Amino acid sequence: MLAKVGSIEVTYVLMEIKFYPDSDLEDFRESVLEYQKIWDENSSQIISSWESHSGLKFRESYINAIVWDGISASHPLSLRYDLLPDGKKDTLAHELGHRLLYKRLSFASQHFTIGYYYSWLLVLEGA
Repeated sequence: MLAKVGSIEVTYVLMEIKFYPDSDLEDFRESVLEYQKIWDENSSQIISSWESHSGLKFRESYINAIVWDGISASHPLSLRYDLLPDGKKDTLAHELGHRLLYKRLSFASQHFTIGYYYSWLLVLEGA
């Protein structure tokens, strides 16, 4: 697939993410649908931005994500249900950054790198 980052065209591998509620004890359905919509609308931008700016390629093409009432994490991909839409998008992009850097950098280095790249992406993309 082809995406445009700034004036650069980038080829990227499509990644499928399926979002699931943690359980049926709480109603996470709305958040699951919100995350899926965010991913459907922004996946090419998120993937191509991370890959073009980091020089790395995602190694995964399929991920299951759990939407729950806990702290977001990359492994397994677990996402808070009660964030606003922009927070959901930011969190998803952040956790995918960890997955991109997994076993390539230490966790502390990942946070520095993710913060650096994500700040740069926001400026570059006019957010």
